[in-house]
Amino acid sequence: MENQRDFILSAIQDAQSTIRAIDIKMGFLFVVIFYPVLSLQKVMESVQKLVKGNDIYLITSILILLLWILSFYTLFKSITSISNPNNTIKGNAPDSKYHNGGLYDFCFLDNFFNYPIKTNVDFYEHVHNYPKDEPSLNAQLIFEQMKLSYIRDIKIKRSSLCLKLTFSWIVFGLISWVFLFLEVGFK
Repeated sequence: MENQRDFILSAIQDAQSTIRAIDIKMGFLFVVIFYPVLSLQKVMESVQKLVKGNDIYLITSILILLLWILSFYTLFKSITSISNPNNTIKGNAPDSKYHNGGLYDFCFLDNFFNYPIKTNVDFYEHVHNYPKDEPSLNAQLIFEQMKLSYIRDIKIKRSSLCLKLTFSWIVFGLISWVFLFLEVGFK
């Protein structure tokens, strides 16, 4: 059925596009989250003035720091790759042929050097293992779509939390800065 395959391929493309869009948005958020690090001296001067002004500002400063650390952590969780989305699918799923995961075994040193790495299977064995009929091919595509849906959904969840955390520390930071500027609550 050609309509079924078109539908599955469309779902795969949609999930891939959404994942790319999330990664681009997280790149922008990366700049926002790291901005305080670039202005660390000014931030520390403001925090020191705030803490001297009133004890509530110490608690607020600690809260802002915790929110910043959590947003930093969720940022990296949002952009790091998912190690094996195959493990998230219930039932007897086919061996994934779409992206050929597990075709190579890598060691830690392969992150730095290009050792002569060989595939885990012979070329003709690999060709022989590809789906040969319509139902098998559709099963492979549906399996891929399920894996991409997991990646998309977890990225949406993590990036949404990162955005909320970032918004929170920015709002608390701006309020603290206004209070510092107006010298509200200083002794």
